Amino acid sequence: DGTVYPASEGRVMTNQSLGHGGPGCTVATWQELTGIHIDHFVMVDFAGVVSMADAVGGVPVCVDANIHSRDGAGHGSGLKLEKGTHPVKGEQALQWLRTRYGFEDGSDLARAKAQHMYLNSMVRVLRENATLSSPNRLRRLAEEATEALTVDPGLDSVKKLYDLSTELRTVKPERITMTTMPNRYVGARVEPTEDAEQ
Repeated sequence: DGTVYPASEGRVMTNQSLGHGGPGCTVATWQELTGIHIDHFVMVDFAGVVSMADAVGGVPVCVDANIHSRDGAGHGSGLKLEKGTHPVKGEQALQWLRTRYGFEDGSDLARAKAQHMYLNSMVRVLRENATLSSPNRLRRLAEEATEALTVDPGLDSVKKLYDLSTELRTVKPERITMTTMPNRYVGARVEPTEDAEQ
């Protein structure tokens, strides 16, 4: 949610780039902001999150305290989890990814950290269970993914997604990194620090 300029007029929230120009605009915005070239993008909508979590039989998440995502005014995703590890799928997967109130300080950054945990866990599930070792199940998952995902032209077919997921088997989970750009709060907004590009 930091502020940035490309593909928009003036300084606006980076999440506005999607509405202004679609995924390509968002890619251009993040490349400009971070200085990192982005080869491909995959965008999943909330309905896709539910179907993908169901397709892999749930994604395990671990919480170190009880979670109830509701603030004093009744806002929040409705997620309720007891302390420990739980497989989330269906509506609960959607709640996990939308939850802000209930994680750490209730900020977008806390939500991003939880989303990173979820994605890393999903990658582990894809690698470790039969989903990736069974070509038929993998093809079904790739077919579901093509319905749930918006992708760039480099990943725009079942075969390309299937090939990508088979390549994923060779990547150790600890080699996959999720990161948040160094930032600071300016009022209620997050902006990159001056040395963030380094």
